[in-house]
Amino acid sequence: MDRACFACGPDNPNGLKLAIEPAAEGVTACFTPAAWTQGYHGIVHGGIICTLLDEIAVWAAHRIGHYAATGEINVRFKHSMPIGRVYRLNGRIATVKNALALAESEIVDDQGTVIAQARVKLIKIEQH
Repeated sequence: MDRACFACGPDNPNGLKLAIEPAAEGVTACFTPAAWTQGYHGIVHGGIICTLLDEIAVWAAHRIGHYAATGEINVRFKHSMPIGRVYRLNGRIATVKNALALAESEIVDDQGTVIAQARVKLIKIEQH
């Protein structure tokens, strides 16, 4: 983790400050979006949603020992994401083959409704 990362860095004053934790099938995090994350009034911007899905997918690869960068992300938005509510981010690795890993990530609200899902193709990289 880079402490200045926009998504997970605790030292980035403008960041999301995600606290990623291990889960049974990958990784998870809680997120409560603030007003500055909105696009339309009271609704989280789609770019922030994509960032959340991407970050939790990369951390799922990291959890199984792979440093990875996103090569492709396919996002499906299913419901709007109102600001100020608590959401659960989940990420897991579906397959690993050679230099590629396929991850699945999702954002779920406090009622269990899936807000958005992603399939993420990750390219394994060397740590710098």
